[in-house]
Amino acid sequence: MERAVQQALLENTPLADGEGRTSTEWAFEFLRRNPKFVSAVDAGRNGTPTSKRVASVTVVTAGEEESTEGFGVLYCDRCDRPIDNTIVFWARDLSVDIIDARIVNSPADEPEDNVLKLEKFKCDKILLTGPDQTPQLLLKMGPKQIQINCIGGEFSSGGRAIIPQIAPARNIERQLLAMRRLFHLYSEREFAESFFKPDAKSARLGEVLTALDLWLRKTPMRDIAVALYGEQIVNDDWAPEGGYLIDRVRRSIRRGRFMMEKGYRQLLA
Repeated sequence: MERAVQQALLENTPLADGEGRTSTEWAFEFLRRNPKFVSAVDAGRNGTPTSKRVASVTVVTAGEEESTEGFGVLYCDRCDRPIDNTIVFWARDLSVDIIDARIVNSPADEPEDNVLKLEKFKCDKILLTGPDQTPQLLLKMGPKQIQINCIGGEFSSGGRAIIPQIAPARNIERQLLAMRRLFHLYSEREFAESFFKPDAKSARLGEVLTALDLWLRKTPMRDIAVALYGEQIVNDDWAPEGGYLIDRVRRSIRRGRFMMEKGYRQLLA
């Protein structure tokens, strides 16, 4: 296995029983196992992006050498950790959860109810800029994050507020959910757990992710089955030449490889 892939994998990846993650968190968990993505992130880190603080915002300027856009990622600082401790900006066309917002350089000239002032967001605020890149603002606290596509105006010109906008051509239900997340964060100074519910298929996705991790480590099929279903079940029902148990393991591995290569996009759509 490639060294970069080994570094990206956690030593202990099984999830606790019943552990769930949002669709976006699952998408990144699968993508960060992709060897080509790992290599692309490593290559991008060789040309370390510049960063600076502007008021309460961390501004990251990514260079032209970034090569993760083919995966639907505008920028990722690392992939050897879960999204909790990672900065990742998705492409707007890939993630329907991204909110469009207009940058406001003169908040006093706008109706008070329409303007969200950046200093009132009590969380990490990271702005991604770069050549031919529409500025992207990430509001983040642990695994919970809201990404905003900033249109019009410039933060460098004193933009310190935004006016969010619904994009009618996109998934309205997901857009409204993203808006609820944003306005709750703004008014309550915290992310609402109820607006970041785990994906309904978290149990199956956890099984698939564990099978993928073990397969990437070249773990024997029987040992993968033990990790997934327990030693007693495997002792009773294992048939190395065929049978429902080994077939289920193989399906989980195939599904995991698909999710790692391109299936993660379905979780963001």
